[in-house]
Amino acid sequence: FRSDTRSKSDNANLQGVASGQLFRAPAGALRTSIRLGATHLGFASTSERLGVVQSVDLSRDAFNGLVNLDLPLASRRADFLPALGELSANLNLAIEDLSDFGTLKTVGYGLNWRPVARFSVIVSTSHDQNAPTIQQLGNPVVFTPGVRIFDFATGRTVDVTRLSGGNTGLLAETSDVFKVGLNFSPVTARDRKSTRLNSSH
Repeated sequence: FRSDTRSKSDNANLQGVASGQLFRAPAGALRTSIRLGATHLGFASTSERLGVVQSVDLSRDAFNGLVNLDLPLASRRADFLPALGELSANLNLAIEDLSDFGTLKTVGYGLNWRPVARFSVIVSTSHDQNAPTIQQLGNPVVFTPGVRIFDFATGRTVDVTRLSGGNTGLLAETSDVFKVGLNFSPVTARDRKSTRLNSSH
């Protein structure tokens, strides 16, 4: 039997980023970065199997934005709450609007603490949403009879009719992540610099 498949995809991506200092706090500068962008994704395919022709023409336009903030809370170098060492907070918010799905949001925040030069702690949490692909949403539904699979429950090999294709009822995938990181460096940058100076003598 003849089986023929043809597909074509195209995409475009435009992003703009700006970053800098908003103002100066007692422990240091509040810094931010902002990203705005737009993307386009197109996918078209035609397939013929057993005399049945299936075609699909999908597209997705997306507009996205991201804001990231870094704020020092304590700093030994700036002599603000020096007993705490170096402590800063981070916040980021991302929004993406998809033409074929809706709006997705990502929120994350955390703390970065360095009480002494050789030791640091990073604590962060994030809530993330991801959309199904345009193929998972819009591909045509295909029934394929006579597909042989192994049934692990019964230990038998059976012939089934396989159903494949897209599902417009798919929801966004969500994930919540909490991280704690500890870092200890037995040798600091100052130690390495001192060692190089001593060796040069």
